[in-house]
Amino acid sequence: MTIKKTSDLYALIGAIAFTIHGLYILYDIFYFMNFGLSIWSFRSLHFVICIGFALLLFIKKKNIAFVVVSGLDVLYRAYVIINSFNYFGFASFLELLASISMFIIIVYNCSKTRNDKSEIMKKVWFIPSLLIVLRFLYLLIFHRIGNYILYLSEYENGMLLNYILSQLLVLFIDFIYFLSYTMLALWFKEKAKEDSNVSVV
Repeated sequence: MTIKKTSDLYALIGAIAFTIHGLYILYDIFYFMNFGLSIWSFRSLHFVICIGFALLLFIKKKNIAFVVVSGLDVLYRAYVIINSFNYFGFASFLELLASISMFIIIVYNCSKTRNDKSEIMKKVWFIPSLLIVLRFLYLLIFHRIGNYILYLSEYENGMLLNYILSQLLVLFIDFIYFLSYTMLALWFKEKAKEDSNVSVV
């Protein structure tokens, strides 16, 4: 992938982030299979979504495939809420809202309308990222801080190290999730700007 424009940089970073997230999901699937728990039914779809976005960003062309992958992402998030609504249900709901807002952004940018999309994108591109940040803050305040205090006081040294490493991995994946969506939205924002400049010329 050659980097000639700002949009190329966003595409590269986003593609790498989605690839990392996809590889983590693949690891997660095999990890739970070791315990006899099959989660292929929905996690495999999440893997396909991440790799799909990664490939599309590497290609760097707006097309209907973005709409298809984004639509699958919305269906996946809805499936999680319907079938796995639990203690973290509100966080899953925020993920669904982030996916829906990204889907709307993608459909709008991939439409054939000739109007200048750059002005609208300046106002809405950050919405999916904002929802992901709200999800992180919700989990941190209402779940993770309490768990950190509880586990740090009860774990022995060996188990404590494993717990700390596992939580660092969770935080890293949360960041990758945020980064991938942010770069995807920024890529569409920048492409809209480039298209508007071309139309002016």
